[in-house]
Amino acid sequence: MMLKGATALVAGATGEVGRGAAYALSQAGAFVFLTGRSEEKLKAIQDTLPNKQDSHVISVDYSTTEGAKAFAEKVAALGKKFDVVVSASGPWWPINQIAQQGDIDMLYNAVQANFTTQLFLFKILAPMCKPDGHYLMVNGAAAVDILGTGLTGVTANACLGAAKLMNDECSKSSALPKYTHVLLSSSVGHAQFRGGNTHDPNKYGKVFVAMALDKHASAKDSSGTLMLDDTMYEKLVAML
Repeated sequence: MMLKGATALVAGATGEVGRGAAYALSQAGAFVFLTGRSEEKLKAIQDTLPNKQDSHVISVDYSTTEGAKAFAEKVAALGKKFDVVVSASGPWWPINQIAQQGDIDMLYNAVQANFTTQLFLFKILAPMCKPDGHYLMVNGAAAVDILGTGLTGVTANACLGAAKLMNDECSKSSALPKYTHVLLSSSVGHAQFRGGNTHDPNKYGKVFVAMALDKHASAKDSSGTLMLDDTMYEKLVAML
């Protein structure tokens, strides 16, 4: 097992990407912490893991300040240092206009779920990673096509800006992990995770095993961003 003895945490483990990552990391031998809002859904995902006995569920809504603080306390109580964190929290928001669609609550919730949550998770989890570990923040490539992806693209673009700061901080600190901002192309996001996860999540989640093993280092740009398109996906998985 390639990650035997490693400790992983997947934030947003009930989503398509999170499920695939959790499955593959478990298959590779890591002890996997599954986190998200719904304990019921998390336990259902846990039941599918190849090594269920080497996993633990932490349910909390870390999109709020109260929830984030509670999550920080729960994670600190574990007394663990993580080898890899996959932060894949954030749903798709079907809004292409700000003034004429949705309402104030939807705008607020979108920013909280897709952007603020990523800030909270980095603040809490990056210092709890091993210095030679990996922090992988995952967004869709909606960040590069705001007019075609609406509010989801706006929040993803905000994450793109935050990622530059996160990467800079990690690269300058010997106490923080290696940072990667993973941008999923639409083809990978839909075909590999949303469609494929139903049949074989391990097949597609393996790309995160490759990243945990640092196979992607030379493919990142200067800001720590990795565009995960079909070609890059196949290249990384082939390295395992």
